[in-house]
Amino acid sequence: INFLEQPEFDSKKEIISFLGLMQRQDLIFSKMQEKAKEDKPYYIISGDEFGQPKWSKLVIVFSKYHLFDIPGYLGIVSPIRMNYRKTIPIIKDMAKAITETTKKGMVIQYEK
Repeated sequence: INFLEQPEFDSKKEIISFLGLMQRQDLIFSKMQEKAKEDKPYYIISGDEFGQPKWSKLVIVFSKYHLFDIPGYLGIVSPIRMNYRKTIPIIKDMAKAITETTKKGMVIQYEK
């Protein structure tokens, strides 16, 4: 709910636009898959890349992770003026931690 305190969400139109993007999980996932074909530690999908003028003021910063070798994406949807210097390292580090932790696997001792 804190996102509503941002100046970008002063109007009902902007809130509806943001929530509309959030409902388009198919579009978000498709865009993430396209970007993640490149091997990078993080990715950015910004305004115009969504293909809708109503989402031009939004951005997604995300990283790819693997959960027991199953790929996934971890990211933040935000107004385009977000604090990238703070957000990018958090997203990268969390995705890396998920991947590294699950690569080790779970060891379950079996006693007869």
